[in-house]
Amino acid sequence: MSSLPVPDPKYELAHEAGETLEHLLGFVFCGLQQDVMEELDTLDLSLRQLGLLFMLRDARRLHVGALAEAGRLSLPATSHMIDRLVRRGLLERRENPEDRRQKHVLLTPAASEVLARIEGSTVEAFTRLLSGLPEDVLARFEAACRDVREHLPPSPRAQCAHRREA
Repeated sequence: MSSLPVPDPKYELAHEAGETLEHLLGFVFCGLQQDVMEELDTLDLSLRQLGLLFMLRDARRLHVGALAEAGRLSLPATSHMIDRLVRRGLLERRENPEDRRQKHVLLTPAASEVLARIEGSTVEAFTRLLSGLPEDVLARFEAACRDVREHLPPSPRAQCAHRREA
């Protein structure tokens, strides 16, 4: 006689929280999509290029191979993407002092400004959504978010890039 798996209450609670967050993100992305897409159109950037910029911002610098792996692209495709972003003044290539055959890729100040604008748009989209909540609900939500943040890594993007680079 086989026994049924015992439900994990912590997992079920996390799943319910995940569903709630996904619902919130739907509202945020609805407003955010237009802002971000306009920014990407203005800069002629793809979402994949934007992802690469965020990876580099949080990892500080990566070599082309690590970016290719993290972005799940071929080395030639990644190199071509980097070349385009270098020509636009968003990335810079530097020789690795430890291995001159290898190039590190870094963000320029212009790229940092682009990412700051996009993150600002994200915060503004959340602010518009949450400002409609009653003040007591908003205060509890903000306190809960702060509590959760204390248990998370400092940067999700850096963690993803590092995990893929390893």
